[in-house]
This record gives sequence, C-alpha cells and structure tokens, in this order.
Amino acid sequence: DFIQADTLVLDATSVGDFERKWKMGDVLEMLSKEIKNSLQTGPVNICADNGLLQQIISEMDLRSSIPKVIGSNQIAHFSKVYDNYGFYQPEVLEKNSTEGKELRISGNYIWLGRNMKDFPGSKPPGTTFNIRNFGILNESPINESRKVQNQYNVGLSCHATLDESLEYVRNVNPKNVITDSFRNQNGANTLAEHINGKFANIKATSSQSINRHS
Repeated sequence: DFIQADTLVLDATSVGDFERKWKMGDVLEMLSKEIKNSLQTGPVNICADNGLLQQIISEMDLRSSIPKVIGSNQIAHFSKVYDNYGFYQPEVLEKNSTEGKELRISGNYIWLGRNMKDFPGSKPPGTTFNIRNFGILNESPINESRKVQNQYNVGLSCHATLDESLEYVRNVNPKNVITDSFRNQNGANTLAEHINGKFANIKATSSQSINRHS
C-alpha cells in the first residue's frame, strides 16, 4: 500500500551523477552467490548498514543452512525486527558470548557488521564484503579491493534510482513534490525536472529552490 499525501518530500541522494548503473535485485543475486562460494573456503564478513544488511541475509535464505551468525547486540535487535516482518534471519550471537566464541573457533561462520571496526583486527579472517554506495559507476557492482586482500567492495544501497522514484510518485499521486537537495543539489533539480515532465498534474520543486526564494 502507498501513502496518501497532498505534498510528498523525496530524497534525491542517488539521482543523476550518483545513480547506480545496476538494479538492486540483480546485485543481491550476484552477491548471494559470491558469499555462498566464499563460505566454502572459510569465514565470511559482511559489512553494511542495518536494513540493507538484513535484506541481504534474507535474500540468501541462510536460516536452513546457517542458523547462527556473529554480530553485535544492535544487529541482533534489527535482525529480530526484520525476521518478524518476514525477512527471515538466522540467530545473531554476540561475539563475546560463549556460543559466539565457539562459533569463531570453528572457523566456519558469517560475521555481520555495520562498519569495518566491528570486525576483529585490521584485516579480519576470511573473505570480507564491504557494501556501500560507492563505485557505482564501475562496470561491475562487485570489485576486489586493490588495497586489502580478500576484500570486495560492493556498490549497493537502499536509495531509490530515478526510475524507482518516478514510479513511487506515480503511485502516491500527490499534488506537490519537494525534492530534498541536502546531499545532492543537482540530483534534486534533476528529479524535480523529470517529475514535472512526466506528470502534468503534479508540481515538483527542489528544496534548494524553495530556500532560495523564501
């Protein structure tokens, strides 16, 4: 279901020059295969923001084969929330708990983190997938790091693309749209222009333009 609103405020972070060149579903499928292959040779570390992290784990359908993973209490909390909403998650063990330590000793585990500081040492054991909204102009969304061995940088985020934003506007069908220019002024202008060009009954303006005339 979509919200009903007369005025809609849209984030424009990943529109224009910052827009990724691949579809999120395609990257999740590729990433799932890479992670499962890496698990055959040792531990795997997955670094991403909460939300995206749980979506990736759900996409991999891990619970049947890997019922328990390592992570912080915060990640455990978010995983329980997502699990309750149908994004099925394995149980998250705190790294210093008895079970968490035993899993680490086994050498066959998945470790979840929000940033690289969440993992042990400057280079954690195994293969690491660092998932952020970077390298989005690369030909491939998954690229091996030039600086760190066995680390892969994955250009992925939950930000909507231009086409996804336009589809959302079509479904909400507001009278007015304000495109947020806080992090991407050019993207906000671009998004507003596309909305005005596509929907005759909707007026779109960037927040930058409103601030300039207020």
